Amino acid sequence: MIAVPFCIFTGMKYFRFLILLFMLGSPSIGIAQFQFTEGCSHAYRLVFDLQFKQASDALNREKQRMPVNHMIPLIENYIDFLKVFISEDEALFRSLYPNRQSRLKVLSQASDEDPMKRLALAVIQLQWAMVKLKFGQQLSAAWEIRSSFQLIAENISLFPDHLPNRIAMGVLYSIIGSIPPNYQWIIRLASMHGTVDGGSQMLIQVFEDCRKQVQWQPMQAEVLFYLTYIEINLRPDKTNAKRLIPLFETYDTLPYLLLYAKANLKMHLGENDAALNILNGRDRSVSRFPFAFLEYLTAECYLRKLQTQKAEVHYRRFLRESTGKNYLADAQRKIAWSRLLQGSEDDYTHEISLILANHADEVDADKQALRERYHGLIPDIKLLQARLLFDGGYYDDAAEALLAVDNTNKLTASRKVEYYYRLARIRHEQNILSEAKDLYRITVLEGRNLPEFYAANAALKLGEIFESMGNMVLSEQYYTTCLTISPEEYRTSIHLKAKAGLSRLRSMQ
Repeated sequence: MIAVPFCIFTGMKYFRFLILLFMLGSPSIGIAQFQFTEGCSHAYRLVFDLQFKQASDALNREKQRMPVNHMIPLIENYIDFLKVFISEDEALFRSLYPNRQSRLKVLSQASDEDPMKRLALAVIQLQWAMVKLKFGQQLSAAWEIRSSFQLIAENISLFPDHLPNRIAMGVLYSIIGSIPPNYQWIIRLASMHGTVDGGSQMLIQVFEDCRKQVQWQPMQAEVLFYLTYIEINLRPDKTNAKRLIPLFETYDTLPYLLLYAKANLKMHLGENDAALNILNGRDRSVSRFPFAFLEYLTAECYLRKLQTQKAEVHYRRFLRESTGKNYLADAQRKIAWSRLLQGSEDDYTHEISLILANHADEVDADKQALRERYHGLIPDIKLLQARLLFDGGYYDDAAEALLAVDNTNKLTASRKVEYYYRLARIRHEQNILSEAKDLYRITVLEGRNLPEFYAANAALKLGEIFESMGNMVLSEQYYTTCLTISPEEYRTSIHLKAKAGLSRLRSMQ
């Protein structure tokens, strides 16, 4: 299990990245100093379900039985990492960080002939590197990342048949294209390379290998999480994403991290009602580490159904319970939207004013919320309804909302471009591609000099359409066009997807 999720520092939107890191050191079974005993296996499953106290208790019992099992400090590091990463609590980070060095010291005493030694050392360094990136310690994180990759590369060279190595490489290949431009120097430092398709195919094969071999079956959940992340974030075609759904059905009860993954996958596929059922049906009967972001996702699902009062309840719960810094501005903006959709511009104005200048502006949604707060423009209700309904997969209802706009010629330039863009997205999902392409082209032509993201994403979608049709020339043209458009909104994420598209095209040549 392995990967270096360089985008996770941007907030809970990228929580899906953390599992790529969290499971980095997939346990090896039956190796002298890294024994995945029944007690460790139980603790491992509890960690995946965010039952950290219960997992710690299980590990303490295991220490009494087998003090030298190096799986114990490795799983303990997973707990510390996830606590800090989920909570975004800097004081907790400072209190837990000293555990890093003591664990590295213990694991370094393992035999060099053990295929888990280098992998385990790399896991711990990478986990703390990702936390350091979250708290702005880029230089220290970069050196940890470099050391980690050297260990992983050496382990692959020494133990090429060790299955966790293949998981490591699969995830690494897949996420390299998602590293933001301001962290490209880390790639150069670590000499990383790979492709999304190559990584995905490797992980699919590993998943099948885990299914066939009893000793590796505990790793299936991790591989499934990786595949879910890749399909949601790095591959435009949703066909493969749909094929993952049956794999979740093999679990009687989903651990919380897979529950999160499945809900995200359903939202990605436009199956909003199914996602809401997953989130509302989650088990609350046992004590788990607080995961406030699930409240945010629940609110998102309700808002996409235009059930604004229920959405507001969950957004406010998220704001109360979150100990982090990301998505606070966006949640407050969505509360303002809820009031606007209920017919009160005054309430909208009041709620949007509660977004503060010092709210985090690292994730795109928060940046957009801050812009809306200070630009002072009240959203058009029909366009807003269409946007939300589209995000929920209610395409016919979204189209109806747009067609209810009385006269598009009365719209401002930016809202007219938004109208074309949103109708293009609807037609795209409805597979009316000729109309979608025409509308995307109009969006690019009329919106490329506007600060909004519509033109850049329209060019990206044209690239994806032509790629799916096998027209590589036009696909490359529109991916390149996308990179020439620099909107104030979502620029980094859109450009990353365009670069990933160009990388896929080049890998086929």
